Amino acid sequence: PRRLLAEGGPARDLKLRLHVPGGRDVGLLALEVLPAQGRGLAELEQAALGEMLRLQAQPFGQEEIRRAQRLVEQELLRAQEDAGSLAHLLGAATCEGGDWRLPFRLLGLGRDVTPEELQGAARRHLASQQLVVALLEPDPLLTPQDAQEGRLVKALEALLAPRLPDRARLEAV
Repeated sequence: PRRLLAEGGPARDLKLRLHVPGGRDVGLLALEVLPAQGRGLAELEQAALGEMLRLQAQPFGQEEIRRAQRLVEQELLRAQEDAGSLAHLLGAATCEGGDWRLPFRLLGLGRDVTPEELQGAARRHLASQQLVVALLEPDPLLTPQDAQEGRLVKALEALLAPRLPDRARLEAV
């Protein structure tokens, strides 16, 4: 969980995941954010946008940079602890970067990065004119709002299950 601050708003607990899908498309950065219980998607979007603006405007502190570098190194080292994780790491590096040695090279990279370079990268890659936002809400039929609605969904599933043995088709109905 990470705490985000929206402009003028209270801090919110969020689950945050940042990644580059596919690895080879250096212009694509995906930020997945899940709201805390009871928080809405619009509020979540504003908090994420506020954090992006903060990253563009405020320089990174040396301690924040070192903490991020340590987390990356820990993740790479943890992935090398067992054969299955190592095989996945090497396969992903080969598919995404074209070279199985990439994870080992990454351990030494980024130690001499400056706060100004990071702020410049944030300004380039987190620009609002390049932003695409997708707000995905849960299907209300798969998450009933109250007990009566839950019983209704179960009754409908019981009626349709004999006629639609494929679970995916049953959920689609």
